[in-house]
Amino acid sequence: MSKKVYGIDLGTTYSCIACVDEHGKPVIYNNMEGQATTPSVVYFDESGEIVVGQAAKEEASLHPGRVVDSVKRAMGDANWEKEIDGEIYNPQRISSYILRKLVNDVRDQFGEEVEDVVITCPAYFGPTEKEATKQAGELAGLNVRYVIPEPTAAAVSYGMELGEEEGQTVLVYDLGGGTFDVTLIEISTNAIKVIGVGGDKELGGKDWDELIVEHLAEQFANETGESADALLNDAEMCAELFKMAEEAKVSLSSKSSVKKSIRYGMGHAVVELTREQFDGLTRSKLERTISLTREMLDEARQSGHDRLDTIL
Repeated sequence: MSKKVYGIDLGTTYSCIACVDEHGKPVIYNNMEGQATTPSVVYFDESGEIVVGQAAKEEASLHPGRVVDSVKRAMGDANWEKEIDGEIYNPQRISSYILRKLVNDVRDQFGEEVEDVVITCPAYFGPTEKEATKQAGELAGLNVRYVIPEPTAAAVSYGMELGEEEGQTVLVYDLGGGTFDVTLIEISTNAIKVIGVGGDKELGGKDWDELIVEHLAEQFANETGESADALLNDAEMCAELFKMAEEAKVSLSSKSSVKKSIRYGMGHAVVELTREQFDGLTRSKLERTISLTREMLDEARQSGHDRLDTIL
């Protein structure tokens, strides 16, 4: 029997682990909290304990200086480091804690020892970023078989579903928590070929959150007379606003408006964010993804690739 290989999506904001079962179907493992995805957040407790996931995320507003998130944006940056309690951490080391959380949860819940893995990365990752991702896996005690682009992984999954059908040209639009990738891929029964790649490594859901945070702070300032900058410059309050922003963003997927109660200093206000306001605040970000997609498609056409069958 061949050795099981696990797939890991090491994301900017959330990560997850999966494998292909005996029926050839991909299965995502829930973490110890019963969720399919784990927040890519690490909290360094004053006692020396390292906490990863939702529990770490909940500490962000209380101990912002001891919490690290979005470290994927720094992957491969030799100058990035975080000092906590006199110890220096680089992106690989912090990412290794996230990976350990994923594999330990699989072991503790399902009794499976995770050793061989494939880790996905953004399409824009070059050799340096890919090597850093591999190092993170090795620091977590894993045998990293491959580091493959996320759009390619999506195309592989889609290609498995195609079965014996005629080949297709697929556009993979991937707006993640911290990065945006758009890739044009040819899928046939025997091969997957990347035709074009585009995107922005500094564009993702976190940027949508930032705009909501600024809106909430400005509305609070209008209601109370407090300074919006005071809220944004207060690390604990800013972390709390980011938590509210993510909650509001999710709520607006099914509601037309959401209200948040904010207390700061001597002030208190209930501020509202409507879907219409959200669309207006973030329109420029969304339009940038469309612009980057069109640029990539134009380049593909210039090289003779003008076919597009579907969008993932």
